[in-house]
Amino acid sequence: MHETIRLLTNSADVPLFVWIEPWAEEIQIPTGHTYKFVGSGTEKGELEVENRDHVAIVYGWPTSTLTVFDGDTTIWETDNPVPPVPSGVSVKSFVKQLFHSPRNEEASE
Repeated sequence: MHETIRLLTNSADVPLFVWIEPWAEEIQIPTGHTYKFVGSGTEKGELEVENRDHVAIVYGWPTSTLTVFDGDTTIWETDNPVPPVPSGVSVKSFVKQLFHSPRNEEASE
């Protein structure tokens, strides 16, 4: 079993929204809190984190499951492992390819 840990701290004065992919879940980290994200999988991998203004996106890797802690308290967890993605593609890039739309891009301009 392979495990990776990432800490996310919210030092802003507003909640930090965290999207958890590919499980399509959202949690909020309150101001002043640090949450621990623990990924475990049968294959070696890393949790990828993308940061935006007041938003972070955490991506698992194939075979990984995820548990999120605030101190010793479990905030969120899943036993559903990330399914395989095409060879040479990360979960992050695969999710972005699935949901990329020129129409969405035009709307944000």
